[in-house]
Amino acid sequence: MHPQFTSARASAGISIASRHVEAGTYRLPRADHHRIMVHASAATRTYCNDAGRYFLRRAGDIDFVPAGQEGGFEAETSFGTGEVRLPPVMPEGVASEDE
Repeated sequence: MHPQFTSARASAGISIASRHVEAGTYRLPRADHHRIMVHASAATRTYCNDAGRYFLRRAGDIDFVPAGQEGGFEAETSFGTGEVRLPPVMPEGVASEDE
């Protein structure tokens, strides 16, 4: 399974990618950045390996994978998603500004 994606670079180390992934296993290896996955397809039934249960992901649903954490699931149908990558210092910087 090889995802197809296009990406764009934004400022401050943020990147955005649009992906189309075929049905089957979808794995996110550990990364040094946070990942926000925004589902763009109609409905996709998936089995989350971390939670150990099924979910119905719909357009607009969001998954957050923190830096250093693996992620992944089994998708029954192909799906589209947008992935926003944030450097770990960005949320930490925002939190410190609020103090």
